[in-house]
Amino acid sequence: MKKIICLVVMGLFFAAAPVSVVFADENPKADIVILNPNFETAKNQISEELNLSDKQQKKADKIYINAKEKITVLNKQINEKQQEARAIKLSRIDTRVQLEKLIKINNEVGILYQTRDKIHNNAMRKFDSLLNKNQIKIWNDMKLNGARFFPEIETMI
Repeated sequence: MKKIICLVVMGLFFAAAPVSVVFADENPKADIVILNPNFETAKNQISEELNLSDKQQKKADKIYINAKEKITVLNKQINEKQQEARAIKLSRIDTRVQLEKLIKINNEVGILYQTRDKIHNNAMRKFDSLLNKNQIKIWNDMKLNGARFFPEIETMI
């Protein structure tokens, strides 16, 4: 009798809990791009402190834009894979099959993260190659003390 009551209660509990998967296309906030308001001011400060010429500034902007486009695409792919993993976790498929699919997705996400890091590092190397010796010294000092450009990060820690 107790087993039957427990099964009925559990059935009601799971039936009452709606399970929904929200994909990026259905999420109205997915298209909203949140920009850091301090980014532009930090970018201008860096440019002024490094004393970049107009030619250097144009090349740096081009490097940044190209890298950002590629990284944005990779971030979307990572997000899609993470959504897929969430959907698999919520599915009622066999645990072994579920685990195999999650391992596969995890490996794919790892590759995407590595690709994103390579793009970022290549962009940083290209930017470093634009600078002269004096600017490189200043840039290395700025990277060591980089948190001063985004003071809200220090308050979050």
